[in-house]
Amino acid sequence: MKITVVGLGSGSMDSLSLGAYKRITKSENIYLRTKKHPICEELDSLGIKYTAFDDIYNAGQNFEEVYQALVDSLIKSAREKGEILYGVPGHPKVAETSVEWLLAREFVQSGGVEIEIISSNSFLDDTFVFLDVDPVKNGFIFLDALEFDLSALSVEADVVFTQVYSGYIASELKLKLLEVLGDEVEVILFKAAGIKGLEQKQSVKLHEIDRCGFEFDHLTSLYIPYKKENKKFHSLKDLIDLLAYLRGDNGCPWDKKQDSFSIMKNIKEEVHELGLAIDNQDIDNTVEELGDVLMLLVMQA
Repeated sequence: MKITVVGLGSGSMDSLSLGAYKRITKSENIYLRTKKHPICEELDSLGIKYTAFDDIYNAGQNFEEVYQALVDSLIKSAREKGEILYGVPGHPKVAETSVEWLLAREFVQSGGVEIEIISSNSFLDDTFVFLDVDPVKNGFIFLDALEFDLSALSVEADVVFTQVYSGYIASELKLKLLEVLGDEVEVILFKAAGIKGLEQKQSVKLHEIDRCGFEFDHLTSLYIPYKKENKKFHSLKDLIDLLAYLRGDNGCPWDKKQDSFSIMKNIKEEVHELGLAIDNQDIDNTVEELGDVLMLLVMQA
């Protein structure tokens, strides 16, 4: 019993790998996660028959229910037919939750079914070209707009959010991002990267992403190019870098002459002042004294 998982590329036959093309054209039992992929028109024109799981998406109450039913259907079909091909948009291991669920199924992990993965271009390959971005230059983070850890944005790198498929999702994403980024930060909404005739991108301010007139769909993503001034708050790394500069060759004379013993004296004084601020329930002074203590602790470290 075997399931061959094939990436369908980012949107055209050109993005389909040769290995994936050979498997698709030779397979008899083909299942696709969704028919909402531009390559399906080309498969239809070639007379390639397949079964799409869009009905499962339409019937499911939530994503967990959808992926559970989808994986159940795949395994059932593999049992009945011995070998099937499962096609997913892009690359099977890039933002493809259904494949994650399939590989995590206990029956699969125990060896009950053989899984082979055939890759094709992910939409990220075309994204870098479409946006004219080198992911090595600033570093790169790829996140799911529906579920992500806000602390990931403390890393200094370019960010792409996928699954920004509606104005509501864009609004929810915006509210989260405004906790750590300024509302005037320049971002780019884009969709259908690599799909000729469908590609779109629009540069907007972060606070405008849900009301800028952009037509959201299942191919929409958000790109945030890294700029140091984007951050609303400083990070611990910023403090470390600042102290390294202050104690460097061209830094501050006071900071440069400090040693472990002199800093320890200052730490004791600042902790005492912090205690007084807390005892007096003086929130403004408490914040200020916490900053002084943190700076001295980092310098001591």
